[in-house]
Amino acid sequence: MSTRVRRFTAPQRSVAGVSGTGTPEETALESYFIMISKFNFEKARDQCDREREVRSASCGTNWCDFMTALSRLASAEALYWSLGFIERLRISKLNFGKKEPLRTVLDQILLDLRRVREVYSQGKGGTGFSWERKMTDLVGEVMTFVNARKQLMEFYVRLEHTSGSLIDYLWLERFLKDMHSSYKDTFQHTFLKPIKNSFVKEVDVLTDIVSSQLCVGNWKFMEAILALQSTHNRLAGWNGIIAVGHEVALFPVRHGARSSVAPPSLTHTPYLYKWLCKFHTSLLSKFSLYFHNVLSEHASVYDMRHLFSRLDYDYINGFVSIIRQTPAVCMCLIFNANDLRDFKGPEYRLPDSPTPLLTGLQSYPLIIAIPMEYPFVLHKPNVVSLMLERSEHLRTSVAMISQANEKLECMYFVGQVDQRVTLVIISSAMGLERNTKTIEAFHSVSSQLRNAHMIAHLRRS
Repeated sequence: MSTRVRRFTAPQRSVAGVSGTGTPEETALESYFIMISKFNFEKARDQCDREREVRSASCGTNWCDFMTALSRLASAEALYWSLGFIERLRISKLNFGKKEPLRTVLDQILLDLRRVREVYSQGKGGTGFSWERKMTDLVGEVMTFVNARKQLMEFYVRLEHTSGSLIDYLWLERFLKDMHSSYKDTFQHTFLKPIKNSFVKEVDVLTDIVSSQLCVGNWKFMEAILALQSTHNRLAGWNGIIAVGHEVALFPVRHGARSSVAPPSLTHTPYLYKWLCKFHTSLLSKFSLYFHNVLSEHASVYDMRHLFSRLDYDYINGFVSIIRQTPAVCMCLIFNANDLRDFKGPEYRLPDSPTPLLTGLQSYPLIIAIPMEYPFVLHKPNVVSLMLERSEHLRTSVAMISQANEKLECMYFVGQVDQRVTLVIISSAMGLERNTKTIEAFHSVSSQLRNAHMIAHLRRS
């Protein structure tokens, strides 16, 4: 069966918007990519199916093949934004079910698009305005987008696989910056501008989230605030969903639609967008704990309680509750400032301000201790000594370490929650069997501070 190629010989008909001033095919294409960028995947798929049926006679089989590929791409985008591809990948590895992994689906779409592009390229006319030349360029740009989607999909897959270990956020940051650099000048076709903006926004939000985590974990107050605010602004202004100037406050309402910036006007809010918002609010809670002492110097006790009560999780009250319900007498976080030549403390300081020389126990400043009046200074030499003895374990594993101190009649429970931050619980009960609840509380808090609970949510089941 011969392949019919539609020829378009009216160069005066420029690429138009959805306003209807272009050809019906152009209008359909542009509206398709707008719907994809607004997460209206079902409508985009239905439009492609209608185009294939209505214009099969006038536009030829290659147009129909292109519509079929775009219809499958809409379904693939729906699976991507629902994060269903992570669970499907796990099931496929276990040989359960018959559904293909998303990467396989995208590979097949690329093959279909390549065939469509080859047919259009064979019929290119001698001018830059020919329909075939336009379609050849457009299909090529769509293929670039699919490849970018495959690469970004691998980011989430790799992140999900690290949920039970210390995450290398520096590697994630480099990966995202390379993604931004590789695709910033690609798929720039007029029709693809909506999904290009959405793609760039997603990469930028992920970069800001990773940067926020790095700044919080490295105890950098000003840098953490700027990164968190940047994340908030990008989420709030995603494709103009919420107009600039109408963003919510930096500190979110507790459990407010599971997100501080979830757009009320968006009727098709995908799970991935909600997950990004949730990750942001989780980091805000973590920020409030790591910089509690800094914040308390600039706000009243009432303001602190009011702000923290609006967070997704109030770590301070959580620590107090654990101490009330378990044999724990103190919970604290210790920062490892060794080898940090420019470390000046968590507060913002001028670049030319002197850098204090930290030695010995001073190299392990206390981030926070609950209760604050607890004499942790009596235990600090023992805790730091334990950290140094088991430094290799703490550097490579998230497993908890326990040690009894007969002299002070207590037990220490120690574990790494960031590359330079260690969680410590001091219990008045001796023996592991008497500290069951303490150990459970330790694992729960450690998991939250390592963002393991957020990574686990990538798998929806």
